[in-house]
Amino acid sequence: MFTAKVQKTRCKIYSMCMTFIFPLYTAVHPDTIKILLKSSEPKPKGLITGLYRMLLPWLGDGLLVSNGAKWERNRRLLTPAFHFDILMPYVNIYNKVADILIEKLSDMSTTGSVEICNPISQATLDTMLRCSLSYEGRIQEEGRFKELCNYVHDFADSIIASRKQALLKNPEQLKKRRLDFLDILLTARDEHDMGLTDMEIRAEVDTFLFEGHDTTASALSWAIYCLAKYPKEQQKVYEEVTNVLKDKEEDLPKVKYLQLFIKEVMRYHSPVPLISRILTKDTQFGDVMLPEGSVLDVGIVFMNHHPDVWSDHDVSIR
Repeated sequence: MFTAKVQKTRCKIYSMCMTFIFPLYTAVHPDTIKILLKSSEPKPKGLITGLYRMLLPWLGDGLLVSNGAKWERNRRLLTPAFHFDILMPYVNIYNKVADILIEKLSDMSTTGSVEICNPISQATLDTMLRCSLSYEGRIQEEGRFKELCNYVHDFADSIIASRKQALLKNPEQLKKRRLDFLDILLTARDEHDMGLTDMEIRAEVDTFLFEGHDTTASALSWAIYCLAKYPKEQQKVYEEVTNVLKDKEEDLPKVKYLQLFIKEVMRYHSPVPLISRILTKDTQFGDVMLPEGSVLDVGIVFMNHHPDVWSDHDVSIR
């Protein structure tokens, strides 16, 4: 309904009332969205909205939920975990997980149509656990973890404590070829030689597992759906992957068409529909002035279908 309203009015920002107390605003155009994203406005965690507050008991005050100086410090400490040289050795892990997934999908396809969201989600969670914690449980074979905060926290705490003890006994482990995410969290130090606390480490582990597998699973599920829906595109992707990669995993950056295909899938089917911020001062958004304390959502899905940006926004991959 709101997407249709944006498309019809071509507005850049709109408001709606969820209650009789205060309005909610949503930026839906790059012109208004960039004003907010260039600022350092915090994520709302009070009674004014439940979006981020709801995540606190589960994810703690990790990068997804934290703000200000804490976010800046922890983001700086975690940056080395996402360096290209750190990520490259994970390719073999991706392949192992993919082999299990393909075998599962092959068995499932003998009965007709396949519901792919669950097996894809299991595969991305399996990938995250192997890469970030070096944990090789039978996630894809035995199913997903229970979606209970205490269970998730206990699981993370046990792995963190075990790895910390292992590193104390044998620091030489840090010289291994592939440092995982947990190793980097445990050894990170800021300019005052202060590391992350156990609670901060747990919050980042929980955040990383959630953000890393859930949104990725959504994007991959939609990508597979689009490959099935558009067989001509599927053939182009297949031919490019076959011709470029062959037996050379390091040629992955050369797979250009596949990258474009995935980006278009993520535009049309946005894995994260919106994010939210709260204004700490009166802010001008074009012709609209929003007062301090306003909740302003970034409507990612609306921006990705805004007719001013995408004249044929409703035409998906062909």
